[in-house]
Amino acid sequence: MLSSSFFKQLAFKVIKSYKNHIWKDGKDVNDAKFKTYTSKAYAKRKNAGKLKRQSAESRGKTTPIVSGDFKNDFKLISASEKGFTLGWAAHGSKVNWLADNKRYMTKSNQPLPEEILDNIDKAVRKETERQIPKNKVVHIKVGK
Repeated sequence: MLSSSFFKQLAFKVIKSYKNHIWKDGKDVNDAKFKTYTSKAYAKRKNAGKLKRQSAESRGKTTPIVSGDFKNDFKLISASEKGFTLGWAAHGSKVNWLADNKRYMTKSNQPLPEEILDNIDKAVRKETERQIPKNKVVHIKVGK
């Protein structure tokens, strides 16, 4: 019923919202501010902009960004009429390392922040309602 082009457009909106949530607002997938660094020396160097390849936008932030490579690597992996897949093409291993340090980008039970999941749900409902004409019986087969 929903097209791959719909899911592709929706995925790009989700990517933008996710990047704003994580890197601009500085919140993890649970909507909590990223914790301060345990290494005082690292925090001092990051705040001063003294890390290798450090971008100006990362100074003074506890978000997981230094050069921007990790942020820019988050992208659309695939889209079909069944949905879309987002992820990191080259820097995915950093997600696990960050999770081990209680800095959650995504979790199996919380893949995206709740607000973004709600927006996906609203967009899918709206598109579904748009495609189903009023006063028409539609049979949907669930399962095999």
